[in-house]
Amino acid sequence: MAPVKGDGTMTARNGASRENRQRPGWPPCEVASLVEDAGWVGVWVLGPDGHRVRGSSAFNALFGLADGRDHAWEDLVSAAHPGDRTSFREMEASLRNGLSAECEVRSPRGDGSCAWIELRAVNPRFDGTAAFGAVGIARDVTLRHMNQRSDLTGQARLAALIEATAAVVWTVSPDGQALDMPQWLTLTGQSHEDVQGRGWIDAIHPDDRGRVEAAWATAVAHQASYNTDYRVLCADGVYRWYNARGIPILDPNGEIREWVGVCLTVPGRNRYLPASPPAPPPVAPATNNHDREITAAQVRGARSMLNWSAGELARRSGVSASTIQRLETDARPNVPRPDNLAAIRAALEAGGIEFTFEPDAMPGVRPARNGGH
Repeated sequence: MAPVKGDGTMTARNGASRENRQRPGWPPCEVASLVEDAGWVGVWVLGPDGHRVRGSSAFNALFGLADGRDHAWEDLVSAAHPGDRTSFREMEASLRNGLSAECEVRSPRGDGSCAWIELRAVNPRFDGTAAFGAVGIARDVTLRHMNQRSDLTGQARLAALIEATAAVVWTVSPDGQALDMPQWLTLTGQSHEDVQGRGWIDAIHPDDRGRVEAAWATAVAHQASYNTDYRVLCADGVYRWYNARGIPILDPNGEIREWVGVCLTVPGRNRYLPASPPAPPPVAPATNNHDREITAAQVRGARSMLNWSAGELARRSGVSASTIQRLETDARPNVPRPDNLAAIRAALEAGGIEFTFEPDAMPGVRPARNGGH
């Protein structure tokens, strides 16, 4: 508490009267230095006439103003980006009405870029008599604006990536009720009413529904990501394969607020099926296909089964031993002539070998069923 004189008036600790403490003046430089040392913050004061501004060194640097002297309010306004000067005018009007005010303006730099400056000020009143028009701070918030722009750029890139790669973006409630699936409606031809509840599952191939519902139930039970493939009956009447994946979005209490996800097309042949019954499977090819070219491994295996040397095979086929040896190396830089291959095959088959070309198996050899010669 300040000491009280005998006449009841209060004095400051240094003996100055309250009236003396209220005479017009500027905040102590020590206060400005303390605030500036705490961060990239400048202090500024608007004189009681509302026309003169005194700023700290940091404040003047933010706006590119000369240091060590007062500046006209209009100089400060002119130092801001032309598109932001209205903000200064609005701040001035608030301060003249005894209100606090804040705004953000751009301050052009010499390299053509702009720094974003946040200004805050109050109009102090002491028993109706203001020692100065306003006192405020200014700080550089350029980094915050850069981060915001970066976030927006990242969001725009993500949205573009999703649009380019995903056929469907979907949002459903915690229990799987459709919330926002406009692209699904376009893909399947279902109406908004059709997909309500669990109606969207009706567009999934009947053979896939049980697996899809089991995968969904597991994801919900464990609050885990959802990832499964299924066939979708598209609006053109064709079933197409899609990979659906999603993640839960949790609220502050750790409860699922909603699910968001995408449906990605699955490339590759044989993944498109008409809604009509499938065609019968093709007939398996014959196991002894004379149109197929025999391999080096088959020649080696056949010769081993017959216990023939390369010279013996050369004698029986009429093909030189060196040609047979080149054939059996697998490297085969010089592919044997078709007539040589045919002669080698004929000699081995005449010796009692059958060459096999089974579906889903490597080419093989076995003794001929008729026993050969």
